[in-house]
Parts: sequence; C-alpha cells; structure tokens
Amino acid sequence: MDRENQFDITNWLQAWDKEIKKWDIDPFGYYAKHPLSGCYTGKKARAVQPDCLPEPYLGDPLKKHSVIFLNLNPGPTCDNFQGLAGRYTNRVREVGYSEWAKCLPYNPVTNTIDVETVYDNKRHEGGEDFWSNRNRWINEITGYEHGAKDPAPFCLELFPFHSDKWGSLDLEQAKGWLEEWVLKPAVCLVKDAEIPAVMCVGKSFERFFREVMGLAPELSFSSADEHIHENWPLKNTLHPVNRSFSKFRVLGGTFVVTWHSGGNKLPGTIFKQVCQRVIYN
Repeated sequence: MDRENQFDITNWLQAWDKEIKKWDIDPFGYYAKHPLSGCYTGKKARAVQPDCLPEPYLGDPLKKHSVIFLNLNPGPTCDNFQGLAGRYTNRVREVGYSEWAKCLPYNPVTNTIDVETVYDNKRHEGGEDFWSNRNRWINEITGYEHGAKDPAPFCLELFPFHSDKWGSLDLEQAKGWLEEWVLKPAVCLVKDAEIPAVMCVGKSFERFFREVMGLAPELSFSSADEHIHENWPLKNTLHPVNRSFSKFRVLGGTFVVTWHSGGNKLPGTIFKQVCQRVIYN
C-alpha cells in the first residue's frame, strides 16, 4: 500500500510493541504515568483495570481491511486470558503485541490459529456476542460474507485499558494524545479499506468531533428529525426506531458515528439502507 508522505504505520506498530513491554514491567506504575490516566474516571464496574493486558488495537495494519472500527475501550476481561498470567498476556510476551493482534484473537472468523480458546467477549453488546454483531454488519454493508481469507476488520480503541463498563474520558484533555495515537492511524488505514469510513459507535465520539475538535457533520440523520430518511425503520407503533447517525471529516478521513439512547450497539439489519446512504453518500 502506498503511504508515502503519510502517517508511518510501521513506526506506530513498533511504538506500541515497546509500550506494551513497558506496561508488563510495572502495570500499575505504567498506567499511573500514562497520558490518559488523569483523563479517565470510573468507579466499581467502570474502574480501569491496569493489571490486564492493554489492547490499543486489534488486526494487521499492513494488510487491506474490510472496515476500521473505533471503539471506546477493550471492555471486560477474564484473568485466564488478559490477566498478568493469562493466556493472551503470555502469548504477547512470547511474540510481541503486534504479532499477537494480527488475527483479531476474539473474532472466530479471523482467528484460525487458536480457535478452541477464542475468548467469548460480550462487551458492550447487552449479551449479544460482540464479534458476531460486527461480522454481520460488515457482510451486510459490503454485500458478501467474509471468510478467513477475505479482508479483515481492524479495530482501534479510544482508551486502550480495560474496564467492565465504560466510564468517562476527558476528551479535551486527551485530544493531543488521541490525535497522534488513534485518529491519525485510523485516517491512514481507512484509505485502503473496503468500507471507506471509520465506524464509531457511541455518543462520546459525536461530542468529541463536535465539541472538542470543533467540527460540523457533513451529514446527519436522527429518529428525532422531522424529515427522516425515507428508509428509516419504524416500530410497531409507526414511530421511528431510536438511532442517530452523523458523518465527519476528521484530519482528512471520513468517520461515521452512530448511537442510540442507552447503549453503544451497532445498527441492526433494519438500518442497512440507512447505513449505506450515510457511508457512501
């Protein structure tokens, strides 16, 4: 892929490999000194878990992708996998973070190496399997079912540390770090993706782009609009199904944000036509 005069993704990969090695030496000390440690707040289930393997991204950035996802954070953990003596943490020690992350270990479609131990990660999905939902969405938007040999998704995390539930991130304070470590690589990677927009799920992204970065959306649809999209799905009561979409131009790349009140789920199949219009319009 030709990325001359663009963000150096190889240097970014190497930098994260070094960061994860630093974390492994002193997890709590590493988090205490991290630029984002003073930006995130959360108690109990929303508290950060510094002693679990940070996951800044998943996938192989040197290959073509089906889509680039931008998530809030890696979500819940299991000591047997992301704990200090966990299977995935030990694997990262053996081969390095970038090598471990290549196959998207949580995705049964892309992880053909360690299939029997794919961690059943149900983060932020109200019980629905996280990757089943995303694989379904990718297939609907691209128009064909992706297998292990097809372009795979790539995921970036706004906040690379785990928590059982999402807390709160001071986006204004975190802006500089997020631009360098998250947004720039996302813009670099989306240029070669099948779906030409970084997909962001959650109202936090809307606030970040509008209020912190001062951007106006190129396109915006909401169930609250007086004149909604003609293919907008309706409830049995004939009221519009609750959901919002917006499309931003960020650092030269396209980002699509979607959310609904009370959750951070991807749109269901009923929103297929609306999604396609927002992405490709």
